[in-house]
Amino acid sequence: IGSIGPDIKNCTFVSNSNNSGKSAGLYKCSDTIINSIFWNNSGDELTSCSDPNYSIIQHWTGFGTGNSSVDPKFTGTGDSPYTLQASSPAVNKGNPAGIDTSIFKYDLAGKKRINLGRIDIGAYEYYDSIVPTAPCILSSFDGFQIPAGNSINIELAKLNSDNTGYYVGCT
Repeated sequence: IGSIGPDIKNCTFVSNSNNSGKSAGLYKCSDTIINSIFWNNSGDELTSCSDPNYSIIQHWTGFGTGNSSVDPKFTGTGDSPYTLQASSPAVNKGNPAGIDTSIFKYDLAGKKRINLGRIDIGAYEYYDSIVPTAPCILSSFDGFQIPAGNSINIELAKLNSDNTGYYVGCT
């Protein structure tokens, strides 16, 4: 992408190519680059851009704060192959001040932007794939009786950054 003006926040640029000989990641971008992944693009990942921060950039040796050049460990499967594995170095490594979660509440998959207490790097927030082994029927919640025919949404997420413990949120 060339000559970009807007901020680049929590984006994922993967496997882009071009015939111009210039970067297939970002080229001539002068605004904020934060919490983003640039991986497997032809040419340099970033060319003539402002310094990125809290980003994963393949072969990166440049400036910025909190950057890494290690494999982001995408899942590589399904409709969203650029979601993160549990062992991804992008999990809980973004700059929490880098994005306004009151505006950007959800990731590209429609999940809450912050899962384990700190924003992830890239377009997707990491969520463990927990599949219930039996149906869960809830008829009351904290003393509140749920009327017949109504439902309650239950969100199960890992609680700690070391992947121990779970949080159950109900709405």
